[in-house]
Amino acid sequence: MTNRSELNELSQIFNSHPEIKSTIIARRLNISQPLLSAYLHNLKKPSQKRIEAIKAEIRKVGEELTKI
Repeated sequence: MTNRSELNELSQIFNSHPEIKSTIIARRLNISQPLLSAYLHNLKKPSQKRIEAIKAEIRKVGEELTKI
């Protein structure tokens, strides 16, 4: 159940911030874009570690942007 609520949170992040592209996040994490898409559409369940890695990468992008 925790994974499902976290998954929904990931989907909400990408939906509410269209400037965050799943393709770019997948590339930066070295995972396939179709796999990340499957996570975001509830077709596959990522591990808690993978969920945290995705969220951390999004935060990292935000930190990089603040340095511009």
